[in-house]
Amino acid sequence: MENRTTDANTGIPLSLLWRIFRKYWILLAVIALVVAIGVGVLYAALYTPQYSSKSQFYVSNVTSNDPLYSSGQTAAAEDMAQNCVNYMNGSIVLDRILTEAGLQGTLNVTQLHDMIITRVSSGSAVFTVEVEGSDAELNLRIARAVEQVLPAYVDYFNSQTTEPMVGSDSKMLKLIDQSELDQTPNNSSNRIKYPIIACVLALILGYLVLVILAVTDRTVYGKNDLKEKMPKAAVFGVIPHWEIEEHSGSGKSWKGKRRLRRKKFLRDHIEERLINQNKLPFRISESFQQLCTNVTFCSTGEKGCTIGVLSSLANSGKSFVMANLALSLSRMIDKKVLLVDADMRCPMQNRIF
Repeated sequence: MENRTTDANTGIPLSLLWRIFRKYWILLAVIALVVAIGVGVLYAALYTPQYSSKSQFYVSNVTSNDPLYSSGQTAAAEDMAQNCVNYMNGSIVLDRILTEAGLQGTLNVTQLHDMIITRVSSGSAVFTVEVEGSDAELNLRIARAVEQVLPAYVDYFNSQTTEPMVGSDSKMLKLIDQSELDQTPNNSSNRIKYPIIACVLALILGYLVLVILAVTDRTVYGKNDLKEKMPKAAVFGVIPHWEIEEHSGSGKSWKGKRRLRRKKFLRDHIEERLINQNKLPFRISESFQQLCTNVTFCSTGEKGCTIGVLSSLANSGKSFVMANLALSLSRMIDKKVLLVDADMRCPMQNRIF
């Protein structure tokens, strides 16, 4: 018996998984490559570079010139940094940023709000203002305007000045990292990342589809499939598949099992499927001779044996096999052979003989 290793959870033989991969790895590789190229071409067609300019601010201690070492002072400064972020999202500050950058007719407040991202560093008094967009120079103009406008309005909102003094030194907000022109797109790595992800997903999904098809396919294609599905079953013989095509100018052909439902065509050509006819291919007649020999050796006793053939599906070849097996046995052994058609719904032996 074949030694098989099986996954205890799924019941899928590991040998089956390896056989599927070994048989279809070239197909999977081609599919993954095509998908990766397609995703790469599509992303390149839709690709828009995104740049960003960052400005970093520090909330200073206006009550003392000492650094913020105590936890209480740091927590207060962090809260104040969060307030600065809230100021940044206000329409008054955004409108003044547009004016300072000279973009009143180009952008509106909503568009500017979508371009600006503010982040507060946890446990510190530092926060970052980042401007993102497809135009690097425009991002720099807006970031430089933020550096001028935001400190003035933070002082004004905290009653440090009587009016916003844009461009002057702030008492509460210090600029520690000035924005610069970004010449490298932030999403440039996606042009390689997305095709690789698509390639891996295509490999995984394609392999899973092949495994599902293999597991759900209950068709027996050969002795190996029969051994896997029924390890204890003994194989007496293998009858090759045979198709009848274009005989004696009839203009008709027999392709597959579905045509078996056409009874008139079956009656016209059924005699061609018997081994006592010269039209039967040699490989078919020889396979029946081998089957007959194996059955004869397995039968013991003078009375012979009883052979039954059944299947779970109609039109699977029961009548064809039994008719030719009966003919083979009648030629090989010196005994009578009785062929009984027990198919009460759709008998076929009376049409064959």
